[in-house]
Amino acid sequence: MDEIDQILVTTAPLPNSSRYAVEVQIGEDIAVHLPQGKVQDYARRAIQVAAWADYDAAVVKQMRDIAIADHTQQEVTEIVSAAVVYLRKQRANSGTVRLLANPRFALTPGVSAFTGKGFITLYLDGQTIGQWDPDDVRSHAMGVLDAGLVADLDGTYKAWLLKEIKLDEATAGRVVGTLKEFRV
Repeated sequence: MDEIDQILVTTAPLPNSSRYAVEVQIGEDIAVHLPQGKVQDYARRAIQVAAWADYDAAVVKQMRDIAIADHTQQEVTEIVSAAVVYLRKQRANSGTVRLLANPRFALTPGVSAFTGKGFITLYLDGQTIGQWDPDDVRSHAMGVLDAGLVADLDGTYKAWLLKEIKLDEATAGRVVGTLKEFRV
């Protein structure tokens, strides 16, 4: 599968409803609504993976820094690898966290052998679609939480635009859709 250029978070009207929900857009072809009850869990799980990536990177850095004086570089590398493998085995699914069930959108933490920094591999239906650093994942999670907090407001605002301003459905939808450009 090709790398996905963008994963966006917005609010969007639910099909056949005046209510709005969080919508996660994966590339150009996939848009998934998150039920209000799933927003916090989605964000928590994403942040959990970011925390694991940072934690693993800290373990790698610490182990390399103390570099156990009487060990070769190869031995240190093996010790560091063993520590990270042990930690990952303590996590469910070795740290892979599914954020969406259909399509299957999942994240797995890792540590760069070159930079020692944490990263997160993104998977869609079992295929790698990209890589983020932990702060990208946290930003994505905050976007999901933020959208979850305003989704009901978007529906209310659209209803007001339809009733009080007498906008047509399409125009009211565009007005609500562009509102995020005015939020600071």
